[in-house]
Amino acid sequence: MSTSPNRTSTDLATRLHVEEDLRQGEPVILSSDRAHFLGRVLRLAPGAELALFNGRDGEWRAEITAISKRDATVTPTVQERPQPVLSSTLTLIIPPIKKNRADWLIEKATELGVTTIQPVLSEHTSVRDVKLDRWRKITVEAAEQCERLDLPEILPLTPLATVLQGWDSADRLLIAAERDTTIPLRQDTLPAGNLAILIGPEGGFSSTELDLFTELPFADRISLGPRILRAETAALSALAIVQNLRQSET
Repeated sequence: MSTSPNRTSTDLATRLHVEEDLRQGEPVILSSDRAHFLGRVLRLAPGAELALFNGRDGEWRAEITAISKRDATVTPTVQERPQPVLSSTLTLIIPPIKKNRADWLIEKATELGVTTIQPVLSEHTSVRDVKLDRWRKITVEAAEQCERLDLPEILPLTPLATVLQGWDSADRLLIAAERDTTIPLRQDTLPAGNLAILIGPEGGFSSTELDLFTELPFADRISLGPRILRAETAALSALAIVQNLRQSET
């Protein structure tokens, strides 16, 4: 497999996520929607270059070899970046929230490197509608924009108790409880390895859930400050802190 020694994908203005395998010289057929986007919106023509990624094969420089109303053909020419091997995972566990706020959070969580998004139903959950297909579309658009090479996995809406019952005890769970008096996230309190962050619903966790948390050997309660934060604000705050602390370790 050849890689580009001098050029990088940063000189390519267009990045597309595809499901197909990416191999040098093997054409990829894009749908009519993608063909319309490339040809009509971006005004690209055969010979133009773009970047392709699929979450498995790294990022590839590709050339548009044919384009029509029906479809477009792009051919990978050189691998620009290999697919990174994850040393740990970062899961965001969130209650369903209102549509616009959920869209924003899914976009930002993708940008901040979340590997899995698990929506959950807790006792005080008020919104119970999750648009999984819409969330997946948002992760694609966010990954294309932020130069990420994979997509977060989005799991089905599941009762919180069910998620906790099936928990892998090797993974650490950080529970953000509003106005909690526990110590804040710091370098010396951040667990190593696979990590998950649980954000409560707008009504907060129930007393039963709070009692349950104290019995979980894999869980730690964390403080995000003295104020009551919206679910999306709490999630973004926790993710940004974790990303910053983990980057400072390298």
